[in-house]
Amino acid sequence: MKPRISRELLPLTRDNYSTLLIDLRPESFGNVLYLPYVRKQVFGKHPNYGWGNVGYVAPSFTDFIRELGTEAELKSRYPHRVA
Repeated sequence: MKPRISRELLPLTRDNYSTLLIDLRPESFGNVLYLPYVRKQVFGKHPNYGWGNVGYVAPSFTDFIRELGTEAELKSRYPHRVA
């Protein structure tokens, strides 16, 4: 069985760990969300793998990118994480 997420979410990364998602549901379309881990269980069918594990990031992809800042800003904000 392959890792699965809700069909209402579009993943922005292709690894089997954490992922950013774009919400495709009509009431929250375009929101950027975060899933800290992708599991092999079916999303929403396992008690510890569903909407309760998804975090809100930004109201749109444009807002998400805008908040990232420049490389210099990121280096000053997170000096120990950016090489």
